[in-house]
Amino acid sequence: MTTRSTSVNRRSAIAQHTPMPPQRYQFDYQPLWPYATAEEAAAAQRALREGHQPWRLDAGTVAQMFTRDYLGFQGVDQVVDVVTQGEHAWVSVGFGHPAGAPAIAAVVHLARFSGR
Repeated sequence: MTTRSTSVNRRSAIAQHTPMPPQRYQFDYQPLWPYATAEEAAAAQRALREGHQPWRLDAGTVAQMFTRDYLGFQGVDQVVDVVTQGEHAWVSVGFGHPAGAPAIAAVVHLARFSGR
């Protein structure tokens, strides 16, 4: 019993001193738009730091451009609501309704590449 415990302790000590390889960031969603890969997102982040395309920092604008430019829904032209939580945003996009209040056409879920 003592021998087994000692060998387990040695393995634990060795494991504690063995450097772990860096873990690759895992994005749990299928990237779609405006970035198809983590590398594209990283390049855009560098460009943002230099002042290029600041619209990409606004969840409402990104969702509206996705709906209009990627999906082709020109009549869906309003951001009705934005809910953010951590690296996620849920953006309700819609259009003006004759009765007054905007009609919600869809809720777009945005997830940020963080590269942690």
